[in-house]
Amino acid sequence: MCVLTDARTGAESKRHVLFVNADADLRSVVTRVLERERFRVCAVPHSGHALLLCRTERFDVAIVELAGPDISGPSLLQQLRRHQPSLTSVYLGGPGTPEGVDHLLVAPFTTEDLLEEIQVALSGVAA
Repeated sequence: MCVLTDARTGAESKRHVLFVNADADLRSVVTRVLERERFRVCAVPHSGHALLLCRTERFDVAIVELAGPDISGPSLLQQLRRHQPSLTSVYLGGPGTPEGVDHLLVAPFTTEDLLEEIQVALSGVAA
């Protein structure tokens, strides 16, 4: 569980995840899994939505496709980080995705794989 304490108020605050994926079923499943683990989740279908949200909401981690349908994951993250420089990321890739990408989650993945990769990304440790 990733619950933080807000330094100003002392109240608990949840880690906030931005999940960008065109597959509505996958967005729904990942949202349920992460909410059950006490994350706050914004799941959107494409990069345009993600970029709009990043202007008004603060995220701890973004989960994006390495080779997204409208923009590559690295390009999207570069744009998101203009608004939130400390944003960390987890990339989703398919079988055959090249190695050497930090925080890569290869589909199909388990709930445990997802949670572990998010925890590693949030800890600031390279995979």
